[in-house]
Amino acid sequence: MYIKYAILADSITSVDEGKTNIIGTFDRMYSSDFPVLIPRFSLFIKFEIDPKEEKKRYKFKLVFIDQNGVSKREPYEKTLTFPKRKNGATPNEPQVIINIKNMIIAEPGLYEFAIYIDGRYLYGVPLDVAQTTS
Repeated sequence: MYIKYAILADSITSVDEGKTNIIGTFDRMYSSDFPVLIPRFSLFIKFEIDPKEEKKRYKFKLVFIDQNGVSKREPYEKTLTFPKRKNGATPNEPQVIINIKNMIIAEPGLYEFAIYIDGRYLYGVPLDVAQTTS
């Protein structure tokens, strides 16, 4: 199993036809004042898994950390079960959308959304938070 890609965006929705709408992607935020409240944004994660990894349960954990590896928010945890691929013809690429609300960032810096599966670090999504002058 690996993460094909992960994206931060203002809004992410999934529609019935298997499409995902991703609006306003970013990896950097600006604020003139700190701490700053970010009311809402989303994280999209696209996995690719082997057939032998289908129908198993995995412990998913998302940790928001600063550049020193210090957790800055309660971890988000969830049990994932990846569906069996349809007709076996294409790679199984399940996705996860996490909506994040009312996030407070205390100071400018480099941050990361660290993604773990069964306790193993799998991927990091960077977020650079910069201070602007008023």
